[in-house]
Amino acid sequence: IQYVSIAWWLEGLIQCAMGAVGFTANCIAIPILSSKEMSSIFNRLLVCLAVLDNIFICCSVSEGIRKHLYGHIYHEYAFGYFLYQFHNMVLCSSIYITVMLALERYRAVWRPIEYHNNVNVHNLNKRVLSYVIPVVLFSIAFNIPKSFEMTVEYIADRDDVNNTIVSL
Repeated sequence: IQYVSIAWWLEGLIQCAMGAVGFTANCIAIPILSSKEMSSIFNRLLVCLAVLDNIFICCSVSEGIRKHLYGHIYHEYAFGYFLYQFHNMVLCSSIYITVMLALERYRAVWRPIEYHNNVNVHNLNKRVLSYVIPVVLFSIAFNIPKSFEMTVEYIADRDDVNNTIVSL
């Protein structure tokens, strides 16, 4: 009983509150990083990371609500067939976009003159997409097995009311 109470506070209430703070901060950062004055590959990758993090926060808050605050049967279906896999795919994408940020910084420090010349010659959007598209495709491919981890089972209650259980 104490575990349920602690889980409700941590995964339900505090996670939703911290998610709202993180979501708001990312929403403030995205327009600032997208401005013309801040136009660089690094900042555009940070925008992609902020967008992915906002999607991750939405998935996490949605899962906290499903688990501890309000678990509607339609959300159980969405979780079992889509949200679980999508949540893991977004997490994987977020991690590897962070790796791409580190790679971009490494290239800028390792050979600054070549990096500066490449950045000025090539289109920023194409360069950013050359980082983001492989990351997203890898994340999708890497998380395909997650589709086979979930099962949605229907269990009849004593009152002949169907209950849905999503199990791993």
